[in-house]
Amino acid sequence: NYWDAANVKLTKVTVNVVKDPNTSLNMFETNQVDLTELKGDQFKMYQGKPELTLKKEFVTAYVMFHNNKVPAFANAKVRQALGMAIDRKALNEVVLGGASIPSTGLVPGTVLDGNKQEFRKTAGDTQTAFDAAKAKTLLAEGLKELNLTSLPKFKLTSDDTETSKKTIEFIQAQWKQNLGVEVEGEPLPFALRVKNMQENNFDALIALWGADYNDPMTFLDMWLSENKSFNYVQYNSKAYDDLVKGADQETDLAKRAKMLVDAEKQLMVDMPISPLYFRTRPYAKNVNVEGLILPSMSKEWELKWVTIK
Repeated sequence: NYWDAANVKLTKVTVNVVKDPNTSLNMFETNQVDLTELKGDQFKMYQGKPELTLKKEFVTAYVMFHNNKVPAFANAKVRQALGMAIDRKALNEVVLGGASIPSTGLVPGTVLDGNKQEFRKTAGDTQTAFDAAKAKTLLAEGLKELNLTSLPKFKLTSDDTETSKKTIEFIQAQWKQNLGVEVEGEPLPFALRVKNMQENNFDALIALWGADYNDPMTFLDMWLSENKSFNYVQYNSKAYDDLVKGADQETDLAKRAKMLVDAEKQLMVDMPISPLYFRTRPYAKNVNVEGLILPSMSKEWELKWVTIK
């Protein structure tokens, strides 16, 4: 009874849930599956091959700092130092195989600004570039303001997928090398990681957010002080609130876009979260599969028009 049944060619789709990326790729290369996501160096293996296809997403990965769990995180210089000490370009190359885009702010580059322009082109780079020396100075200044000689040990939490575990290890190494900060890694199954995040039971946590719609607001209104559903770090800034709420009411699209840019700038100065990368997901797809759509948001894939040659 589906209204467009005549254009749906597939009669069955089988989805395999496989955590190990090597097993997944082996299934593709032995013709057990027609599509698999490529992880890490697998992306480089398929560059230039007809099987490679990219899913360009409206998704940002970031680290959240919970200042109620770690009192030292209440100091902006400490948060800024931790963010600035992560080499995001190296993270993309070493962990993600170069597939994604190192962050330059919170909102991904392909998201529009609400005024018919790409937000990142309008905003420019609002996130401070990697600078290990400056990060070390900022940390020392922040600790001095807190009357501390060192940053207390804390946990860095994420999912237990291969990519997430490697991301934890990379950031641990960066903070150790660039700041002398020891961090305990805590990879957790997805459901438990989400539960702990929602219950504010974490010190620092790596999360990802994907857009619900093509506008910066879907990334920025999360961090309003009154947003109890997503503001897990309990960020509270009147200046930020005023900009986001003002943009929500502004009907002049150019003025609204500027307010959203200014809001992101404020967020990147306060650094309650530190963006890592804008995610692009590479896939290996059987060349006999046609009509597959990998949407930028909401859906994992759209199979309605797929045909097998």
